[in-house]
Amino acid sequence: MKKRFFQKMFSFVFALTMLGSILCGAAVIPLDKETEAPAPFALSDVCSVTYRNGSGQQITITNRPMLEQFVALMNAAGAKPSQVNPNLPNGIGFAVRGQGWEIGYTLGSLPQDVQAALDKARQEEPWPLARNTLDLLWSNLSAAKEKDLPICQDTGMACVFVELGTDVHIDGSFETAIHEGVRRGYTDGYLRKSIVADPLRRGNTGDNTPAAITVHLVDGEGCRITVAPKGFGSENMSRIQMLKPADGVEGFKKFVVETVKLAGSNPCPPIVLGIGVGGSFDKVAYLAKKALLRPLDVPNPDPYYAQLEQELLTAINGLGIGPQGFGGRTTCLGLAIEQTPTHVAGLPVAVNVSCHVTRRASAEL
Repeated sequence: MKKRFFQKMFSFVFALTMLGSILCGAAVIPLDKETEAPAPFALSDVCSVTYRNGSGQQITITNRPMLEQFVALMNAAGAKPSQVNPNLPNGIGFAVRGQGWEIGYTLGSLPQDVQAALDKARQEEPWPLARNTLDLLWSNLSAAKEKDLPICQDTGMACVFVELGTDVHIDGSFETAIHEGVRRGYTDGYLRKSIVADPLRRGNTGDNTPAAITVHLVDGEGCRITVAPKGFGSENMSRIQMLKPADGVEGFKKFVVETVKLAGSNPCPPIVLGIGVGGSFDKVAYLAKKALLRPLDVPNPDPYYAQLEQELLTAINGLGIGPQGFGGRTTCLGLAIEQTPTHVAGLPVAVNVSCHVTRRASAEL
C-alpha cells in the first residue's frame, strides 16, 4: 500500500529535528494559570517572547532587557509552565501562552554517546592542563544548556540524510520541503546562518539554505530523517586520497593518522572521525560523512574493521595533540569506519574530521 507524505509535514518535522539536533526542542503547550507547575519563569530559560500588538501584528522580541520585563510581569501574574513534554528531540522544550504572550523555552545537549565519551575522557585524562581543558568544555555544555545558547557558535551546514521507503509517494517537492524546514529551524531558532550562495562569489543566503541532502532508498513505507549540522573548522581539516592497492592496510592507517597530525589543533580537539574506505572518489567521501552518524559506542559490525577502529583510536590518542592542542592523551573521542567494495585498481580513503560538538538527531515518519 502506497503511503503519502505531504510537504507541510516534512517541513514541520525538519524544523523540529533541526532545532533539536543543534540546541533545542520546542513545542507549544497551553497555559492554565491555575495549574500547579514546578517552578516560576527564569530569564535564563527564555529565548524569545512573541506577542500580538493592537493591530494583530505578531512581534518577536529577543532583546534581553525587554525579555526581563516580560518575565517579571509573567511571574508577578503567577504564570507558570503547565507541562513538560519529554518526547522532544534532545531534551525538554515547552512554550507558554498567556495574556497574548508566548514564551519559548529550550534545552540542548550533545548526543548521549558523545557526552559519555567526553565525560569519560575528562575523568581519565592524566595531564593536568588537558584535564582542565576538558573540564572547561564540559562546563561549556552546561552553560549552553542553562542559557539556551548553541554549544558552539558555528551551527554548521545542515547535512540531511534520508532513508526513504520505496513504497512512499511524496506529494510536492521533497527537496523544497527539506530546505523550508532547515530555513525555519535556523531562523526560528535564532541560529547563525553560515551558507553562501556561491563558493567563489560568496554572498550569504540569509537562512542557512540550501541543505546538503543525501537520499538512500530502502524497502518499506517509512521515512527516516537524520540531520547532522556540520561546522567547518573541523570540516576544513578533512582529506581524501586515492591510495594504491599495494599501500594496503598499513597505508590506510598511515593516511588516517597523518590527517590528524596535519590537522593539529585546528579542528578544536578532542575530535570525532568518520572514515570511509572503498567505492569511488565520490562514494568514499559519502561513507566518511555517514560514519559520523554512528554512535561512538557502536563498533563496526565486521570484527576486522572493529579492531581497526580500536587500533587507530589508540594510535591517534598517542600523538599527544590533546584537547585544544595543549597536549595529553585525549585527541580523539571516537571514530567509525564505513567500508564498501571498490575497483581492483583502487583503494580510496576519506577522513571526515569533526570536533567534539558532533551534533545529530533523527526522526521517523
